[in-house]
Amino acid sequence: MRFIDRKGIFFIATLGLLSLMFAVAWLSVTPLASGVPARADPSGSSAGAMEMATQGQLSDSSAQRDGPATAREVFNRFAQSGLRFLVVYGSGSPQLEAAAASWAQRFPFDQGRDLEGLPPAVREVFEGFVAQIGTLRIESDAAIDDSDLRGRAVILVGTPRSNRTLAGLLDRLPVRFDGAGFVFLGRHYDQPGDVLNLRIRNPLDPSQPLYLITGNDDAEISRRFFRVLQLSDYEVLRHGIRQRFGRFVEGEPGRGTEAGEHDLDAELVPVAQTEHYRVLAHRELADSAAAGLLAEEREAIRSRVEALLDRMRASGEGTGSVPIEGSGPIEGNRRADSPVDLVVYPTLEEKAKHTGESALTSMNENTRTLSLTLEGDLYQEDWPREVAMLARQALGAPRYRALEVGLGLYLSDGWRRRGFRYWAARLAAADQLWSLDELLQNEGWSWRSEHVSEALAGSLVAYLIESRWGAAGFGRRYASWELDAEERRQVQDGWHAWVRGLIGANPAAPRRAAAAGFQRGVNLTNEAFQIHGGFLSETVDAALQEAASMDVDAVAIVPYAPYPFRDRAAPISAFRGPRKETDGGVLHTVLQARARGMRVLLKPQLEGPWPGFIKMRDEASWEAFFHHYERLIVHYAMLAEFYQMDLLSVGVELVEATAGHENRWRDLIARVRQIFRGDLVYSANWGTEIEHIGFWDALDFIGIDAYFPLDGLGGLTVAHLSAAWNPHLDRIAIWRHRQGLQQPVLFTELGYESARGAAATPWGVDRSRPTRVDLQLQADLYTAFFRGPYQRELLGGVFWWRWNPLGGGPLDSGFAPNGKPTVEALRRALTADQRRPTYAGRS
Repeated sequence: MRFIDRKGIFFIATLGLLSLMFAVAWLSVTPLASGVPARADPSGSSAGAMEMATQGQLSDSSAQRDGPATAREVFNRFAQSGLRFLVVYGSGSPQLEAAAASWAQRFPFDQGRDLEGLPPAVREVFEGFVAQIGTLRIESDAAIDDSDLRGRAVILVGTPRSNRTLAGLLDRLPVRFDGAGFVFLGRHYDQPGDVLNLRIRNPLDPSQPLYLITGNDDAEISRRFFRVLQLSDYEVLRHGIRQRFGRFVEGEPGRGTEAGEHDLDAELVPVAQTEHYRVLAHRELADSAAAGLLAEEREAIRSRVEALLDRMRASGEGTGSVPIEGSGPIEGNRRADSPVDLVVYPTLEEKAKHTGESALTSMNENTRTLSLTLEGDLYQEDWPREVAMLARQALGAPRYRALEVGLGLYLSDGWRRRGFRYWAARLAAADQLWSLDELLQNEGWSWRSEHVSEALAGSLVAYLIESRWGAAGFGRRYASWELDAEERRQVQDGWHAWVRGLIGANPAAPRRAAAAGFQRGVNLTNEAFQIHGGFLSETVDAALQEAASMDVDAVAIVPYAPYPFRDRAAPISAFRGPRKETDGGVLHTVLQARARGMRVLLKPQLEGPWPGFIKMRDEASWEAFFHHYERLIVHYAMLAEFYQMDLLSVGVELVEATAGHENRWRDLIARVRQIFRGDLVYSANWGTEIEHIGFWDALDFIGIDAYFPLDGLGGLTVAHLSAAWNPHLDRIAIWRHRQGLQQPVLFTELGYESARGAAATPWGVDRSRPTRVDLQLQADLYTAFFRGPYQRELLGGVFWWRWNPLGGGPLDSGFAPNGKPTVEALRRALTADQRRPTYAGRS
């Protein structure tokens, strides 16, 4: 598992710590992993982990040059020595003033700020940030002078008109402004929605970096107030879509050249146009038949959608069209009756690089641009986003987002392959119907499960149209619906009854065939904390290809969910930002694994303190914890079933939560089975948790994170290490027989660090002392397992911890086998024709 120490900054959903904490956190987070107890495991060498992480974030780490330090190299050194940020915004802009005040109130990082008003757990995170990483000040240009711009990282926000500090540095910056816009790297940008985000060396202090967030309109800039670059050295945004980005090589003052550039205008090729759509395909898809047919497919669906929207506004009481302002990715201003640009990318990674979103589709109403991908035919699944735009034009902006989202599903076919009625029925059967108040809370859409909330929203709209108001009545209420207490009760009762009535007509799909055969797997984790190199990327594709070449036939995909608390219950949300383990990234990895013939285990787990430390103070708190945790697992159960994954882990090493709560776990498992039709496993800690769990019979596999100590026989030879397994496996076999369990044992994690002491404490060596790299010991530990334990009949599979697309190498002391002798030991064992007992699947 992965853990975050005091330097790890994780999201706190209840306070909305999203943009800034993530933008800064990646500079200090070293991905950690271990079993029990929680000890650190650097993903790279202890000396080079930070350098590797920061280089990976800023650009291709191989792109190092001789000569004077570049901004990127300055920034890497700066990131390792502590962060001191000064944000200077333009006092001449009311929008920037308001944005600065909002951020300063929410993020009191400056050491001078009083933190006493924050909740204790949140204050601890902020204090840790200040103590371990640095400080952040937010000041107006009127409050600082040139001396303040030295000795720290500076972020200048605004236009030269609003920000006097920026205006004073213009002749030393590689951007020029005229009356119509700005010029950067030889191109003129004159649209109000154009924003430049640039990282260079500070011209007043070349040892420090300077961020520039500028453009043509302060209102647009204020929306990017803390958009700290991670993918590149510069980017030009148009209404949030990344038009152009790349690495920046500085020359003489005021000059620069581009390197490794991505240019959306140059990469897109017009391939088709109809009355309402223009298809702009990435150049890799210029000859794609699917891309060419997109506009025609959309037109056929659109006619049916518009017919129903016409019925909804037939009373004449709708609000009418909403004006659209802004510009498209290629053209200038786009009107509400302009064709929609269907921008088609070959992969989710390419789409995410430009849009900043890993969702299957991204809709920008200002530019009338729908960005989507042809990867795995996923373009067929997110039509509702465009329908929502059409509904907004026809009926106005709704008071409740649930109505807009739900209408998009109601007017669409086959949402998530089976349609929203099927998924709503499954949620009802799993006792996952939310209250009407919760579904209508607009603020909750940023963190609640989008799968659950969308399916329920679709069912609510269907109920209102089909059983309560009719299409015209729905259209009249769409934009201005207000509910008193009595109507809320009536609508909720009627809606819930309506959804439960769907269960009979939408029975659960048949259970899928069991995962037969021994599973030779690896755990794949997202170590990049960014788009490039993360779950969405070609880096992961290459890692899966290497694993497949070694006869690895299964992969455990590990998405983390932040949970910073040990003894209090709080909502738990999956990550949304594209640089973490988002659903889009998981889906990309699933498609790539499937293409290589691999089975997929989805293994979500909590990130923060080791999950085994989570222990509520009383039963009421435990019940609240299970309520939140069940919602997280239902989210991933829906994702796993959407794309027919083979196995789902319902929990990982929740040692205290499994003790004494058998019935609660049985309820959770029964509810998950109403949604997910593959196999279920729980991943128990290697210690006493295995035996105190009382719900193993409700699962398909007995999952164990197998960090058993192997130093009990007095030697570290392969023979000694292999023999040291016998007591542990014998204990498991005897316990399993006494319990009358027939399920095979699945080692959902098994791995060792390449460090002295790894045999004694496989969950992680003691890093409070100097750590010595020991590549041979790691290889011997792998070999020892294959010599004997691998042949035991009770085993149904092993997932090695962990296959790290970015880690490994001869200087690494962590778990990754990549780039070490261990890889060859693993390859020899897996490709050898070892006829071991084979699990035939559940009966």
